[in-house]
Amino acid sequence: MNRTFKTCLFLLMLILIGYSSVFGQAKQTSASPYINLSKDHFTIGPVNGDTTSFVVTSNLNWKVINSLGWIKTNPAWITITGDYKVIVTLDTQWFTQEDLTGVDLQGTFTIEEDSQLTSRIIKTITVTLKSFPAILTVPTHTVSFAGIESHTVTLVSNLGWNTVKNPNSNWLKVTPSYANSGTTDLKLDCIATNPGSKDNSLYLIINQTKGTLKDSILLIQTGSHVGVKYYDPSGFKIYPQPAKETLNIELPVNNMFKNWNIYSLIGKELMKGTMENKDKLQIHVSGLGSGLYLIVLRSDSEKIGLKFTK
Repeated sequence: MNRTFKTCLFLLMLILIGYSSVFGQAKQTSASPYINLSKDHFTIGPVNGDTTSFVVTSNLNWKVINSLGWIKTNPAWITITGDYKVIVTLDTQWFTQEDLTGVDLQGTFTIEEDSQLTSRIIKTITVTLKSFPAILTVPTHTVSFAGIESHTVTLVSNLGWNTVKNPNSNWLKVTPSYANSGTTDLKLDCIATNPGSKDNSLYLIINQTKGTLKDSILLIQTGSHVGVKYYDPSGFKIYPQPAKETLNIELPVNNMFKNWNIYSLIGKELMKGTMENKDKLQIHVSGLGSGLYLIVLRSDSEKIGLKFTK
């Protein structure tokens, strides 16, 4: 009886050991396949050769599939097993400086299971190529014409640009009306006199080609009775920039300004008022939205435009 019991116990142990082994193998083989990324979006650039990295953890064979022409990956297009750190390097040799200015670029590449199955694991990574900032410098924002005459304004831009007259008018000729990046002398010709007693005016809008920045110049064709006197802009102090609640303007000594008008960059009049204080002007601008504006100060014989931001 005792021997039989021992034999049965031994057989039972063998059965349990075998079951445990089979169960363990089944548990091992049933582990879910995975590919995990330490990050699935990153920003790089704008300097050629900039690098970044991310880590792939996986229990599969996988590849980097990259069709972007402006980054290189290491590894690239070879099979990797398990965990690996992927190095990404910016390669902008085929880009011009303007390509890399003003507007960020974006693209994607993938980490894919090395398999022909349609159900293979695919992870997508989004890459943002940070651009160089756009620059547009307009040294003056008001030009007046007392008759048939010319003025030159030197523009500096790191993108191409074009001009638009708003409203369109035949008394002003603009040369050139567009240009590539760099420094350009913009010639403004008043080609006709103003026979009326009131001033004519328009805005010359300067738009960068990518729509990144724009600026404007207020052009005034004075009426027959009005002579225009220019103030040295250094005689004014306008603050704060940007303004939040109140815009302050400290005025030159012995000025004769009577009225002021605030315009948007497309020439729409937004606010106006009279000059109570000859030394300092304070205007509540809390009702204006964020952006760039022009304030024009006027007298019977003088006017000047000043730019401010809100």
